[in-house]
Amino acid sequence: MKHIVKLAISVGVMAILCGSLAAQAPDSSAAQAQPDSASKKALKSKAKKTWTDDDMGSLRTPADAYRDQKQLDPQQTANAPNSAQPSANQARTDKPPKLSDPKTVESADKMIAWEERDIAAQEEFVAKLRSRLDSAAPEERAHLEDLIVEREKVIADTRKERDGLVAQKKALEKKETAAKSAAANPNQ
Repeated sequence: MKHIVKLAISVGVMAILCGSLAAQAPDSSAAQAQPDSASKKALKSKAKKTWTDDDMGSLRTPADAYRDQKQLDPQQTANAPNSAQPSANQARTDKPPKLSDPKTVESADKMIAWEERDIAAQEEFVAKLRSRLDSAAPEERAHLEDLIVEREKVIADTRKERDGLVAQKKALEKKETAAKSAAANPNQ
């Protein structure tokens, strides 16, 4: 009985090894096609890219721009326009960002609920900051007050976003009701 078990195990191991070797062995048709594909690849290969000084401008980093600006004459730097600031020609539109531009009433509801949770969390954070402010050291007080003012501005902005979403939801509801009434009365 022991010999039969050992024999069965060894046959199983050999079958696994043969199967894996067969899977790894190159196919004879692939071996014949390989020289043809190699010659095609040689014909189709592109010329290697040679980098020149002209191409290096695309590799510049913000650190490089900062270093170059620091090396300029201080008077030129004061007179030069700051490229990080948007120009007057690039006026911001009143359209909301795409992430807060719902397409359906359901998506507007989800976005409004998210904004509500965000406002609640931010108000909770401000409440914690105020409680820390009461027991804060004098040197930390100014920082906490500035942080509270900053967070309150963020809360106000978030409320404006929520109000904008509510207005968009109302407009979407009007569109849906108009579309439903038009579908219900196709003769009119």
